Amino acid sequence: MAIQLDPAILRLIQDMNGRQLSSLSKEIENEEKKRKEEIKTTFGEYFVGKVGLDRLYSLPVVSATDLNLEDDEYIKYPKIHPSLFSGYSAVRILSGSKRPLIAIKVEMQDPATKKTYAMVEVIFKRYSIAGRGGVGKSDENNYVASLQNFTKNDEQEGSSLSASGGLNGKELQAIADLLDGKQIQAPLGHFLLKKV
Repeated sequence: MAIQLDPAILRLIQDMNGRQLSSLSKEIENEEKKRKEEIKTTFGEYFVGKVGLDRLYSLPVVSATDLNLEDDEYIKYPKIHPSLFSGYSAVRILSGSKRPLIAIKVEMQDPATKKTYAMVEVIFKRYSIAGRGGVGKSDENNYVASLQNFTKNDEQEGSSLSASGGLNGKELQAIADLLDGKQIQAPLGHFLLKKV
């Protein structure tokens, strides 16, 4: 993805000497390291290790309110319409109570009927990072998927990833594959999923 720079910033960069460019490069590198460390701390080493630091880092960050998740109760039953995902297909979020989430717009296909549904899968840390879900706490690596999701036609569909009990390694790999744009066999059920 190419970054569009303001022409004034572009001229400033062009006028820099080698030492200034090297210093700017180091600052950018340090900022990237800092942001990646924040992701590790927020999402947890296990989740990051399974889903992938670079995958999570590349996801746009949006506020919970952008996806109608003002109240944490809505996480279990998110009414996130696929239409809220204009311009991106997966995002990361930190809810008001400090629960990290990723949301992925997926197309779910029933291979028997060929019927497809566009919906948003929401994967979130079960407990706040300020509480039981924090670094070194008992539930640091406890992630679940939302129990029910809604299609663009307001039809309710269960998660095809895992609704309770915590996501296992196979389900976390499915999330990584979805983020990579692969079509996958859902870990739960018979549906085919792909990021759209």
